[in-house]
Amino acid sequence: MRIHNVSFQAFGPFPGSHTIDIDALGASGIFLIDGPTGAGKSMILDAIFYGLYATLARTTTSSSVVEGRLRSQYAPASRPTQVSVVFSVPSGVYRVTRQPAYKRPKKRGHGTTEVKTRAWLYRLKHPGSPTGETIAAKANEVGIALKHILPLTADQFRQTVILPQGAFSQFLHARSDDRATLLRHIFGAEIYERVQTRLEKDAAAAQKRQETSQALLREHVASLIGDVNALGITDVPTEDEVTQDPERALAALAPHLVALDNEVAHLSQAVAHARALADGARRDLADVRVLAARRDRAHRARARLDAARERAGQIDAVREALALARAAGPVVTDWDRLTRARDDAGIARDALAADLATLSRTRGAYAAAASRLGWTPPARLATDSTPLADPDGSAPELIDDLDGLRDAARHELHDIDAAITRIRTIARMRQQRDSLVQRIDATRDAIAECETNLATIPAALSAAAAEVTASTSAREQRDDLEDARARSRERCQIADRIDDLSARLDLQHARLAEHTEALARAESAYREVHQRWSGQAAYELASGLRPDEACPVCGSREHPHVARPTEESASLADVRRALTAQADARSRVEAATRELESLEHDLAQTREALGGAGVAEVRAESARLEAEDSRLLGVIASGAQASQIVNDLTTRERHLTEERGELVTRLEADRREEGLLATQIGDLLAEARGLTDAADLADIRDTTQAVTDATASALASARELLTCCSRLQLARDDGEARLAASPFDTIEQARAAYRSADEITRDENLVTAYDAEVRSLTRECADPELREAATRILPDAGALVERARRLQERADEATREGERLRTRVEAVTAKARRVRADIDDHSAAVARDRALIRMAELAHGGKGNLESTPLSTWVLLPRFDEILAVANPKLAAITAGRYEFTRTGTDASRRLNQALSIDVIDHHLSGDHQRLNATLSGGETFYCSLALSLALTEIVTAEAGGVEIGTMFVDEGFGTLDAETLERVLAQLRSTGAGERTVGIISHIDAVRSHVPDRLEVRRNERTKQSTIVVSA
Repeated sequence: MRIHNVSFQAFGPFPGSHTIDIDALGASGIFLIDGPTGAGKSMILDAIFYGLYATLARTTTSSSVVEGRLRSQYAPASRPTQVSVVFSVPSGVYRVTRQPAYKRPKKRGHGTTEVKTRAWLYRLKHPGSPTGETIAAKANEVGIALKHILPLTADQFRQTVILPQGAFSQFLHARSDDRATLLRHIFGAEIYERVQTRLEKDAAAAQKRQETSQALLREHVASLIGDVNALGITDVPTEDEVTQDPERALAALAPHLVALDNEVAHLSQAVAHARALADGARRDLADVRVLAARRDRAHRARARLDAARERAGQIDAVREALALARAAGPVVTDWDRLTRARDDAGIARDALAADLATLSRTRGAYAAAASRLGWTPPARLATDSTPLADPDGSAPELIDDLDGLRDAARHELHDIDAAITRIRTIARMRQQRDSLVQRIDATRDAIAECETNLATIPAALSAAAAEVTASTSAREQRDDLEDARARSRERCQIADRIDDLSARLDLQHARLAEHTEALARAESAYREVHQRWSGQAAYELASGLRPDEACPVCGSREHPHVARPTEESASLADVRRALTAQADARSRVEAATRELESLEHDLAQTREALGGAGVAEVRAESARLEAEDSRLLGVIASGAQASQIVNDLTTRERHLTEERGELVTRLEADRREEGLLATQIGDLLAEARGLTDAADLADIRDTTQAVTDATASALASARELLTCCSRLQLARDDGEARLAASPFDTIEQARAAYRSADEITRDENLVTAYDAEVRSLTRECADPELREAATRILPDAGALVERARRLQERADEATREGERLRTRVEAVTAKARRVRADIDDHSAAVARDRALIRMAELAHGGKGNLESTPLSTWVLLPRFDEILAVANPKLAAITAGRYEFTRTGTDASRRLNQALSIDVIDHHLSGDHQRLNATLSGGETFYCSLALSLALTEIVTAEAGGVEIGTMFVDEGFGTLDAETLERVLAQLRSTGAGERTVGIISHIDAVRSHVPDRLEVRRNERTKQSTIVVSA
């Protein structure tokens, strides 16, 4: 991690804006932040710390409390307090900017307005990039993002990068576990702490599971023993035996469980015997009941058979009537068909007469319509020329006449429809001819319009071509004008510089006058101070004169005018300061005079570059050239438009020519089509018998259609009459033949014997059912089992029922008792199996968790850990030893070999988890006395802490997986060192900054200033209490 630069304004004692380029300032590896006490040197570190962590380097107070103390009391209200820090980490280069909350005066009225906290975080391409990618733009979002980006926490940053006052020796005096936390983070070894924590957590959970499993196991075994005891077994393990060894207690129950299984088996046999006795009694009772049912069935069958035989005469009469009904059915059916045929023939004759009357009326209507129109009808349709045959005579002749009349009507209807079609075709063709005439007129107009447009194109083409020519000329003129414009721009730049130099010259005249006045005031002040100092010196000299003693100035022994004390006195230091102020003022006047002369020389040379031309003249010429360039650009633009117009006109002329040719071709085709339509209309008018309106034929067509329909209806009625007559004759012949073949003499006898189909079916079913009943009863009465049952003597059924009931109750009771015992024994056996499985699972879990618990104990530093050191600390011991190994040469160089670090290695320290404790060996004391670091003096604490910090920085930077620390600040302790030790300390700091790291020292000691040439000086104005920063090398 490296800090590249820090910028701040209105921050602490600094009311202005300041930027510190740490990369440039620390190019030599080490630089000094110098200034008097209270000037604000440490505030620079606070600015870095606040930018990164929103708190101060010398406090752990929360940001909300800190922000109220950051605002500079000397800054104007319009200037916000702001801190920006550019830093780099392995993930990239970033700039964080923060504006703390503060209160400013209201712009209107009285009181203050609170300015909210703001922050921004950017990712930069390199440290000097002015802009970058915005990562966060809110204070809380910036804080969250920096937690993931920064490799160190605020406390770790205080101990490795910025070593502020009061916190410099924290690593030296830190507790072992705090030191371990810091080292784990900066070396990236947190994973071992997470592993240790996870092992301890998992081991605790495993132990908790084992304890819970053991308790549950004891409860299950105790419950099992209670269940066995409830079954009447008293020789069971006690509660203490169960608590001591559940598995042995379970084994002691095994014989009792076997005895219970045997008891269940014996009881099952008794239940089976009782059930067999009950089943036998039920079978005997069932046999008696079957025998009684058979005897009753035999008696009922004999009674029913006797009753059926008594009804035999009635059934024979039904059989005889059923035979006559079957013979009468066909005879009655044929005579009924004869009646229906006679009725159908009468209906058909009446319908034919009605149809012939309708036909006569329609023929008359047709003749009248033809006469009105002058239409000549066909001869067969004339009413008086084609009479029809008599319907009462020969029906076939009438059918032939009607067929001929129908054909004539259909042919006439076809001729009328053809005439109507011709008339409609003539009307449609006339509409087409009218449309063609209109289109021919429109085409003539379009051809005339094309010719008019073609006539205007040549003039427009000539005008556009002239503009194109002018554009080409303007483009050439603009090329020639470009050189003049370039020279004019250069002269305008010279004119701008003349204006700038003139303004600076006027300002410098004002500054020179101001500095001259300041010099006059400084000279006057010096004379006044010198006069006061002279008067004071004279008074002091005179106060020492004695009478008759020579004056050291004039040598006289008389002192008539002894100097009197002045109202205001001045010391020699005041005189020197006034003289210094006079010299500074004179230097400023001389510098201002030199600057004025330089500006006048530059202005004269710049004016000579214009060749005597004035600034206004140069700018007027430039404006003229720019106007001419704008005019030429307009001409060029018009030429481009004109060129497009030429292309468009040429294209339009071609399209108009093609369009005129197409229109002429279409006009000729339309004229030919119009002549053809006229000829076709004349031919169709000749075929239409002079008729021109289809409505004229509507009446005759309707009457012709009516004749056609009436003829078809009469023809159908005549054919129906012929069919009915044929059916009537056939029915008469069939009826007489059927009656002659039947047992009946007359049709009336047949109708008397006739029965409907439902009646016949009913009688047939009656006879069939009677015959089936007699056969069934006869077979049932002849059944051997029924005949035997009718002669048997039955035992007492009530006694058999009582015996079966008693045996069944005994069997049920035995079953219930056996089921209860079996259920309880099975429950106990199942519980014993579950307890056995629980014991096996518990043993397996103990064996499985044994390695985990052992590993957690070792990782915790407990039993079996030879170092008695937790894993998260143990992995840091090599790194800690490396830090001490690197720190000891530095400490030896600083102390001339007197002190050496050592890691505390006593058993007590290991037991107390103090494996990272530090002691200091003093080689100047006898026996290399080992001192606690708490006994070190202030100077000893400083350089011991410095050696550790430098070593930690080197080790962390060299560690591939650790945090690279590229910048380091030291803000404490140099005043406690003697000159020789200070030289050795600075030598170590220079060696640290000789690599890729930069070391910043904060001190006001003169000895440090003389050893570090690159420095940043913080100056404080004693009058205004404001501080400024000056960088010097």
